[in-house]
Amino acid sequence: MTLADTTTTVFWPLDERRQGIPYGWATPARICVAGVLDDNVSLEDAQERLNRVCGAPDGCKPTLLPDLDVSATHRIFYHRYPCQTLRYYELANAVHKPTAGFDYSLVEQFNQAHQVQSIVNGKSVRLNKPTAAFLLNFAATVIRPVVGLSRYARLPLPLHLLPHSAIAQQVKVRGKQAEVFLENIDALSVVHQDARISKYAKRYTSFFNDIWLLLNDYTIGFAFGALLCDNHQKLAASLASYIQLLCLSCVEESLIWLDSWPGGLKLNTDLSKFYSKMFISIVQLWGDLLVHHILPHTSSLVLLCGYASIFGGFTFSLALIIDALGFFITPHLTVCYILSRLVYSIVKDALGGLWAVFRGKRYNVLRNRMDTWDFDIDQLVFGTMLFTLLVFLFPTILAYYSLFAVIQLALLMLQAVVETLLAFMNHFPLFKLMLKVKDPARLPASVYFLITKDSIIVQTR
Repeated sequence: MTLADTTTTVFWPLDERRQGIPYGWATPARICVAGVLDDNVSLEDAQERLNRVCGAPDGCKPTLLPDLDVSATHRIFYHRYPCQTLRYYELANAVHKPTAGFDYSLVEQFNQAHQVQSIVNGKSVRLNKPTAAFLLNFAATVIRPVVGLSRYARLPLPLHLLPHSAIAQQVKVRGKQAEVFLENIDALSVVHQDARISKYAKRYTSFFNDIWLLLNDYTIGFAFGALLCDNHQKLAASLASYIQLLCLSCVEESLIWLDSWPGGLKLNTDLSKFYSKMFISIVQLWGDLLVHHILPHTSSLVLLCGYASIFGGFTFSLALIIDALGFFITPHLTVCYILSRLVYSIVKDALGGLWAVFRGKRYNVLRNRMDTWDFDIDQLVFGTMLFTLLVFLFPTILAYYSLFAVIQLALLMLQAVVETLLAFMNHFPLFKLMLKVKDPARLPASVYFLITKDSIIVQTR
């Protein structure tokens, strides 16, 4: 390869203005210059230090380029980001297979250029700022043993017994966060001089994003828990009255109203009375348990939620609210909805089958289709009678099913709001959004070429 070939593209650091012997990565189609030798560094020392540098992903190692004639080549400039800034280039949808063009290997050479320059000049490579290094050392020496105990608190039995419990799921999330936390501490505390800046920066950003989420969780949780603990008596009284009103009284009144032909809707009297009495009995049965055994302890439950928020974070109080809503406050409404849906589904399927009999059709199980079938006169008469009976009963069944479907939809929407807030507190990328606003180069999405009058510069977006 002739380094002075005009077809060779040279990528040159934008901040390198000195004249001298360059060094970097050379391939037949391109050259990526990492820097220029200082006057106090000999060629032998420089080459020896370059030999200790880990190669690029394509296996190409940096070397001295004494024969490079910069004036005879086409230069494209790039930013040689210092290691401590944790800025790097990222190629969107990059294929790690080496090519002759702008590929993943070239981007990694950009990211490694400052490390190579520091090694050649005999300087130490530091990827941590002093503040970050102090936090990592503090976490490794003080917090790490405490968080390590969470590995032994996975609680497999409660998680197995309560697969739908929000508290159990939150404990599981905390356990995973603790494991990732420990892995990141180990990876970020020990840094080699040839570490990949892109991988390190991503892990660093993810680690401090988790730290921010935990700090926000405990900060908001402490304030919310203090509010609950200071006002648990008043909150318990208001909460008990609203629970009795919305989950017991309003449901009974709705069932009585539906049984009295509301708005001129003439339901089947006997079936409607059976539905109304059955569902009212279920509501009253759970209402007695709720009023006499659960609501008297509402003050203690509010206090428990407050302490859970203070010591476990705001997410634990949200998980406790979800479990209390599903297991203690509204299970009777869920049972009523399941029963009404079951009857509605059975009657709807029966109407579909009887309608096929009424038309002289029968479902062919083997061919998965409706075939014409000759029914006996007795079968047709009996099917027609059943079809007529179910048609007249169906509006009553649909009315009660619609009532509990609306109630269940409201409960699901309330639960979805709380679970969305819980997921927001657990996974919202707050630190990453701050970095995107403050320093976008630390979260690059791709690269583009900035063309000016005198040069072409590789930029991140």
